[in-house]
Amino acid sequence: MAKSSKKKSKKKDEEERRKKAAAKAKAKAAAKAAALADDAKKARKAADKAVKAADAAQAKAVAAGAPAAKKKPDEAELLRLALRSTEAKLTDAERRVEALERQIADFHTLDDQVLEETVEDAIVDAAVEATVADAVLDSIEADPASEAEAVEAVAIELDEIVAATEAEVADDEPSHEGEAAAAAQVFQESEAPVTAEELTPPLPEEPADDEPSESWTLLRLRAEAKRRGLTGTSNLPKAALLDRLRGA
Repeated sequence: MAKSSKKKSKKKDEEERRKKAAAKAKAKAAAKAAALADDAKKARKAADKAVKAADAAQAKAVAAGAPAAKKKPDEAELLRLALRSTEAKLTDAERRVEALERQIADFHTLDDQVLEETVEDAIVDAAVEATVADAVLDSIEADPASEAEAVEAVAIELDEIVAATEAEVADDEPSHEGEAAAAAQVFQESEAPVTAEELTPPLPEEPADDEPSESWTLLRLRAEAKRRGLTGTSNLPKAALLDRLRGA
């Protein structure tokens, strides 16, 4: 907050200095133009007075019988030349004043453009910083997102296992009616007591734990596929991946 206030104060001071410099330049140019205009007016009056005096003197001399003066540059003509020179200087001074005023206007315009460009640069810098900050946040959150994806994959895998188990229980549950009848007949025909091993049907042979099976999780199957160097297995469902591993 203090930094922003200090920046605004500095900007205000610079603007005040710029206004004072512009006002001083305008006043100086106006004073110079006024002085030149005053000099031109004085020269014009002096030239007119001299022309009138010369014309009166020449008319008086001619009336007295004096020969007409030879045509040569007289004081009046010289004054006229001086007047023209002064007028030319005045015109040049006015042009310089106009150029100075345009320069001052361009100076203000340039300052406005610089200020606008500075503001645009600040906006661009802020946008770049925001983009970098977003990228940093994304990189920081990358690991938690990966963990969330892993958890979701495990949850999907567990759902698949539960669904497969329920399907096996509902559709593939073995029937022991024939085995129970055979066991009862053996019990009736045999005088010796029947052991539990004889009544219990043999369990299916379980696959070795080091070979891929339905009991393996999807992550474990993918890891095994990666270990064996299989490609194109990252998007396979569990059943297809298991068949691929068994056929490898």
